[in-house]
Amino acid sequence: MNVDNNREALVFDRLSSDQITKARELEQCCFDDPWSESLWQYYLPQTYALIESDQLLAYAQCSIVLNEAELLRIAVAPSHQGKGLGKQMLIALLNQLKQQCMERLMLEVRASNKAAIALYAASGLSLEGRRKGYYETEQAGQREDALLMGVNL
Repeated sequence: MNVDNNREALVFDRLSSDQITKARELEQCCFDDPWSESLWQYYLPQTYALIESDQLLAYAQCSIVLNEAELLRIAVAPSHQGKGLGKQMLIALLNQLKQQCMERLMLEVRASNKAAIALYAASGLSLEGRRKGYYETEQAGQREDALLMGVNL
């Protein structure tokens, strides 16, 4: 599916198994806690990508339980951040989940991740709760809250 009329070659689709290596390289740039190969294989059926001219620009991974989806990860290549691709990825994902008859999308995000919180809010997700001290921090003995966000599809 073409997701941007200004970028004719930008395509949203499921991540294929031959693209996992590229996605894992992108993951290394965006996350401090990369997933194992087995986790990648497990979530591959619900992993979507934005691709332009065979270049992986972004991906999103979900977990599906009955008629609800949880966004587990969303990543945009550092060289393409700040260009609206995160929002395009999320909107395309929301549309895809609607087509799959999902009723809700939910996620958790670090309270300090202001850019992600703004992206989610701009894409229609609302703050639904907080998990106190959910995430470990780099500072010993300190923990960070997780914000719970969601949207009905």
